[in-house]
Amino acid sequence: MVASMEMMRMQQSVSKVLADLGFSLGNDYRAAQIAEIVAAEFDVHGALEEMEKLVRGHNAVVVGAGPSCRRCSSISGDVVVAADGAALCCLDSGVRPDIVVTDLDGIDVSGIARLDDLGSYFVVHAHGDNVDRLVGAVPYLPRDKTVFSVQVPHFTRVICCIGFTDGDRAVGLAHLLGASRVVLVGFDFGDVIGPYSKTRSRSGSFATPMKIRKLNWARYLLRELGYGGAVIDAFSDR
Repeated sequence: MVASMEMMRMQQSVSKVLADLGFSLGNDYRAAQIAEIVAAEFDVHGALEEMEKLVRGHNAVVVGAGPSCRRCSSISGDVVVAADGAALCCLDSGVRPDIVVTDLDGIDVSGIARLDDLGSYFVVHAHGDNVDRLVGAVPYLPRDKTVFSVQVPHFTRVICCIGFTDGDRAVGLAHLLGASRVVLVGFDFGDVIGPYSKTRSRSGSFATPMKIRKLNWARYLLRELGYGGAVIDAFSDR
């Protein structure tokens, strides 16, 4: 889905993030190994093909979980990709997410059930800090509509797409699946956390210093990679 040179550039960017934030590449590889084993229970290739049919050549709206995520109801697109808890914001705003990109800290089992009932596809990300959540969610994920992603290369049953937070990873996924245009909604990059950012977050709470650093890296990755100018950033006035 993506040229090898572009993938190399993507991996170099993520390596910079891991080094800056002090996260272990070894832990990410171990998480990827577990995801590779788990993925054997799922029709990941069939799900990926169906997602690509939805996205390729179409306009995608990618919804982040920032305080402005409810703007998703006012922006039209051919396909909606929601980043983690933003999927619940979409549902509460009358918008059905076609694809949900999640590391499972913004949606829980009940959220998965609501989205599964509506036919959403899931791209579940494995990293060094969420293995327990991933394993716990496996019984509730649809076998024919779930793909697993990692941020390290050289695995066969999982995909490796650019991104460090669910938001920029969702944009990277839309790009890899062939979206002709990507419109961002709910990508605020501020110091206030919206109510959909985490399963336990409260509207109006302030981001931790680590969260702010992650958001700064997300903004950097989106602007640095560029995706051929196909991304229309809703935060261009900030």
